[in-house]
Amino acid sequence: MKKDTVLSIDLDYWRIVTPNMLSFLRKCLALNVPKVLTKFHHQLLPFVNKHRSSILINIDYHADFCEDDRNKHNRIILPELNCGTWVNHVKWRKQGTFIWVCPNKKDCYEQGEGRCDSSRDHETDPFVNDNNGWHRREIRVGLKGIDLQRVKAIGFALSPDYIWTRVRRNYDQIQNVMPQLQDEWIENEHQEDERVFKV
Repeated sequence: MKKDTVLSIDLDYWRIVTPNMLSFLRKCLALNVPKVLTKFHHQLLPFVNKHRSSILINIDYHADFCEDDRNKHNRIILPELNCGTWVNHVKWRKQGTFIWVCPNKKDCYEQGEGRCDSSRDHETDPFVNDNNGWHRREIRVGLKGIDLQRVKAIGFALSPDYIWTRVRRNYDQIQNVMPQLQDEWIENEHQEDERVFKV
């Protein structure tokens, strides 16, 4: 089977720690592919760019994706790199498909809680407008249908600024599955940490 997918997993996708969450993480960690862990999601960009592919799947409460900016000459200017724009900076996006896997389309997309475009209306929506550089984009709900056999690389991000309180309370359960998670990432959630851990 062709390995044509890079998987990006943000732990803020889950509102609570459940056996299903831990099972999914274990399945991903068991794959014999390159895997890394970062504190903030945009820190995965060099890893994603290195593992050029056909598909990027972002499992996340937030899209991490917005419209590109334009200058006065109508030339594309990439938005400033941060956790809400890093998908715009993927080098292979012109030939690629971006799939945002969110837990709940109504909250995340329709009500805009997980959208990162500037006005969160139809005009700037990068999923319906060709204003973002990706060849194709789509939204899916839930983890069913993700073919892990096609995955060639996985990046995990904690995103402590956005992680849900009930997940934070059970951080130790996730650390049992992924011991590279750092205690100080939760204790000092806004502090920069550029380390990238292989998992």
